[in-house]
Amino acid sequence: MYGKNAHSKYKSVQVTTTDRGRLLLMMYEGAIKFLKQSKMGLEDNDIPKFCRFLSKAQAIIAEL
Repeated sequence: MYGKNAHSKYKSVQVTTTDRGRLLLMMYEGAIKFLKQSKMGLEDNDIPKFCRFLSKAQAIIAEL
């Protein structure tokens, strides 16, 4: 549990201290990652997984 919290804090600091271009790139990378995970859920016929990751990707895209 401690490792997850430390990683979360690291990512938070990384986002707040990065320049706009890098932040935009991080958002695209996150959206692509979630779309790939969503596709895997669809291929596995795991509809909750598909919806969860598709929703995360949509949230990122909406912020762009």
